[in-house]
Amino acid sequence: MIFGFNRKKSKYTLQVNEELCENHWHIQFSLIKDNLLVPLNDWASSDHDGAFWLLDKLNLEDNGIIKKTENAIEMPFHFLMDELNGQEGYLQKLLDLPEMFSGGIHLESQGLIHLTNYQLSYKWINGNGWPIIQCTRHAGFLLVGNQKYTLPFHAWCNASDELGLRPSTNNGIMRR
Repeated sequence: MIFGFNRKKSKYTLQVNEELCENHWHIQFSLIKDNLLVPLNDWASSDHDGAFWLLDKLNLEDNGIIKKTENAIEMPFHFLMDELNGQEGYLQKLLDLPEMFSGGIHLESQGLIHLTNYQLSYKWINGNGWPIIQCTRHAGFLLVGNQKYTLPFHAWCNASDELGLRPSTNNGIMRR
């Protein structure tokens, strides 16, 4: 017989909000207990492992990238996505992020890559390969109807400006 370890469920949860500030996406984490915000000074006395991880990042990062307020920790979304690289499932659960997106990206190119009219377009597809018609991407989150998903690192990279391409419209067409 194999025995598992039952982790004690925390009374705390992390609330995650994304915000577009000055053309850059930021993510903000707040700790909640009994539907009330927990002051940042009290996070260390909580039993939430994600709060400890965030406090460690705040204390170890000395470039001023991570900001703190009275009740929250805020960071650029690209910083979080770099941390997710290779450990998406672990950090998704640790930080109470939305469920991981289990679909994919369908990429299509038009024209010759060395010409200025070259276009690369993409569509989000579900796990069955069908295009998702109505969705919105907020940095590393994909909103499909009322459901929010966390994008895996590589999906985020492919759909972001990391490729050096810029979206020209919301339908996923990118131009060089």
